[in-house]
Amino acid sequence: MIRIIELVPHPQRLLQLFCIVDELVTRVLLHTARLPGSGNTLGRPHNLSVSEAVTISLYRFLFPWIDFKHYYGFVCNYHTRDFPNAPHYDNMLTFQKQLLPFFLQLLGILIAVNRAAFKNKKIRIMFVDGSPLPVCANKRIFHHKVMKKVAARGKSTMGWFYGMKLHILVDDRGNILGVTITPGNVDERTQIKKLVGDITNALLIADAGYIKELLKEELFATNGIQFVTGVKRTMKKLMSSEQHSLLKARQLVETVIGSVKHRLGMTFRLHRSIEGYQVHFVLTLIAYTLFKSLARIPLLSQGKQLSSP
Repeated sequence: MIRIIELVPHPQRLLQLFCIVDELVTRVLLHTARLPGSGNTLGRPHNLSVSEAVTISLYRFLFPWIDFKHYYGFVCNYHTRDFPNAPHYDNMLTFQKQLLPFFLQLLGILIAVNRAAFKNKKIRIMFVDGSPLPVCANKRIFHHKVMKKVAARGKSTMGWFYGMKLHILVDDRGNILGVTITPGNVDERTQIKKLVGDITNALLIADAGYIKELLKEELFATNGIQFVTGVKRTMKKLMSSEQHSLLKARQLVETVIGSVKHRLGMTFRLHRSIEGYQVHFVLTLIAYTLFKSLARIPLLSQGKQLSSP
């Protein structure tokens, strides 16, 4: 049976997304001395505003596109009235790369909002995990050139890979509290303190790969955090039913990673520059953080499905 994917524009969703993005962008620009990329005097100025560029970049994640090129063609064809000054595809990619510091700042603000809400909770439970972000298949490692300067070989539960590694900290509702992206050979335990930061008096849950007694002692001494990890098969350790339930709830962070990597396409491998990978990684995290908050708005849950049999 052939499955036909129906791709239709959603002007109401686009308008809603633009209004929210424009409000965020305006607040960020109020505290920004100079817009990233504005110091470049070569070439003509961009016809798109920052809000329009961010909206186009995030609107993509509402559709099942794999690459940005075909999606941008869809925008130019079906949203001509919404973006009459849309630049050429190459110029749009250049504009996105120039806005990379701005995207990072926007992601930092969204995560800071989540952390502030988390600190006000009476019961604070966090989950941490790491996941590989391969940039090529293993058989193409010696021929891969784009990420050669920053990528590295690493090993996960699924085997060896070549690329980067995603480290993510979430709360008990799946909201991102911290995230780092490192080369694939970086130990996951070295990122714990960076992810936790100034969060105190909380319960942190991780799998058996994070076992390290010294790390548990340091987190409790500096932040008052109880660090609970799984146990390996070779270890003999007593576990209460409450600890067992908490370790089973750790699947939440795996669900978040699955949504970011597979549903939003974070593991895309066809970029042609390091900046292209960086922009894609950051936009994927912004899309997850922003759309998760917008899921409570009825408009985003109405309308036709994006695909039909």
